[in-house]
Amino acid sequence: MPDYVSVGTAKPQALPPHEWITVFWDREYADGTGQHIDEGGPSILNGPARYGLTVGLTLDGLPAGTRGQIRTVEVDAQNTARFDAGPPMDFTVGADGGTAVLYSVPADAIGEGRRLRVQLVQYGATPGTFTGSAKLLYWR
Repeated sequence: MPDYVSVGTAKPQALPPHEWITVFWDREYADGTGQHIDEGGPSILNGPARYGLTVGLTLDGLPAGTRGQIRTVEVDAQNTARFDAGPPMDFTVGADGGTAVLYSVPADAIGEGRRLRVQLVQYGATPGTFTGSAKLLYWR
């Protein structure tokens, strides 16, 4: 039986142009085993584990046609500046105003001493904001 983590963003977070931004999960809905170990920070799973992840974000303030990417990163728990990036997914803002982005990693694994985070970047000329949530099933 898998364990479950559900986190979200309590308020809009800044999304400047051309800069990878790590999502800060400051709302915790479910985390029975303490995987969201920094209680309001970016890490949503600590390894080792196998997992499936779904992230839903709403982007605001970006003009239609703005391109971007979303990805997972696995950071070293002892030195979070050291990380490996997971598979990116491209997106394009479809209309002025809010645009929904759904990102999924159906199956992956994270190693011992690693923490899982989510990042996104937008390649437009103006800043925007985002809000969202993440749902994670994991097995040890």
